[in-house]
Amino acid sequence: MADHSLVELARAPTVAHLWRARIEASPSALAFEHRRGGVWSPVTWRQADARVRRIAAGLLALGIEKGSRIAILS
Repeated sequence: MADHSLVELARAPTVAHLWRARIEASPSALAFEHRRGGVWSPVTWRQADARVRRIAAGLLALGIEKGSRIAILS
């Protein structure tokens, strides 16, 4: 694959694997920008992963288990 900033979808067996591969490919690259109070702030893949892990830890603390069905509204 010539562009190392992209992750090859065909090789990722799950969304979680795809997520990890993307972070490992370029953790310091811009993932998205977040707007708060009219100001846009950059978020790297590493920072996005930290946010996802905090959310996952919170769900586990609430008793959500593997295989549980949930809905997340944002």
